[in-house]
Amino acid sequence: MNEEPNKSFGADDQDKQSKPDEFTGATTAAEGVELTGSAADSGSSAGSTIGSSVAFPPSSASSNPFGAGASTVTDSTDEKPTTSSSITLQWLTYALWGWFVVAMIWLVGTVLSYFFDKSDSIVSDLTATVTYPLTAVVVLLIGAGVVDFLYTKRENMNKTGVEAAVKAGHLVLYILCAVGLLLSLIFFFVQTAIDGESPVNTATFVSTIVIGLVLYAVLIARVVFIRKFKRLPLLATGFFAVVTVVFLIAGIAGPIANSISTKQDRTIEAALPSLSNMISDYTDKNQKLPASLSDLTVDGTTDKNVKTALDKNLIEYKANSKAADTLYGSMATYYYQLCVDYKDAGKSIPITASPADQKSTGQAADVYSPYPSTYGHGSGHQCYNVEVDSYGSGSSSGSNLFDDYLKSGSSDTQDYTYN
Repeated sequence: MNEEPNKSFGADDQDKQSKPDEFTGATTAAEGVELTGSAADSGSSAGSTIGSSVAFPPSSASSNPFGAGASTVTDSTDEKPTTSSSITLQWLTYALWGWFVVAMIWLVGTVLSYFFDKSDSIVSDLTATVTYPLTAVVVLLIGAGVVDFLYTKRENMNKTGVEAAVKAGHLVLYILCAVGLLLSLIFFFVQTAIDGESPVNTATFVSTIVIGLVLYAVLIARVVFIRKFKRLPLLATGFFAVVTVVFLIAGIAGPIANSISTKQDRTIEAALPSLSNMISDYTDKNQKLPASLSDLTVDGTTDKNVKTALDKNLIEYKANSKAADTLYGSMATYYYQLCVDYKDAGKSIPITASPADQKSTGQAADVYSPYPSTYGHGSGHQCYNVEVDSYGSGSSSGSNLFDDYLKSGSSDTQDYTYN
């Protein structure tokens, strides 16, 4: 019964021997099957020998369609066709990630400035501007992440032609930006060593530069080492997302929360100088202080902060807090007080206990100033002592002072100072 299959298999062998050499591997595999079948009848030792011949076929790897040929097909499937859409996705991926890093550095600097520079005047601006880099970072992260996900499915590990040019162009920009950050850090330390003091807050500047360098390092690695680590796009996106969440929370808990809680303070700070000017105009025209703030005419369009402060009763007004001083004729100096409640202390100029220093802010109990200065105020209840000169006849220039002198008929020689 074993002879008949052997004859038919032998005929097949003759046919295969007559075919070109590329089928040698297949012929060898067929021989292995025949020998294995016969070895099953003759014993296990022969089966082991034939099994070894099947595992290591005598034909070369280049001529075996199940060896090198199969690996060549696998490699070719990793190469995706380069199309206009894939190049567009590549360009958008690199560009959006680049802009993301720029916006992230902006956000980092803004947030860190709030926490490290709390005593500086820049804080008042940060609470209003932090929303811009924060919004940009969130939008760019989502956009870059989505585009990168789509591009990863079409990305070639070995880039050639246009793909290589796009990669090289963006890579050069990333490296130049990173070098610029590194140089700025070096210049900062050199200038600090020369001048003996840093031009900006050291912790804010150094931390921002270091974080920026790390972000560019991750971005450069995502572009350069994608061939060795195919999961780099996903890991880079995850890293960027974590950094964004950290500074998003810090930005909301810091500058934005402060901006919301001190909104009333900013309204008062903006309203007080304008309100003082209105009181001065009223006093000069009427030669007396307004009995109450309701006597003033407030334009809600041009004096929005004043109107808001008065509508919400944020400012307490006390007329004639000190008796008026009559200088000559209709010329007199009037004194009044404006009191407010601040939720937070001012960050610009620290208040000292010296009345001379407090004279400019009008906050000393026994000192009056021509205007209320809101810089460096404390938290809680604060009062501003303000003085206003009235020259009569609706003029604050002192032009009627000499007329008053002539009307009096006085022949005394006096020196007058026109304010």
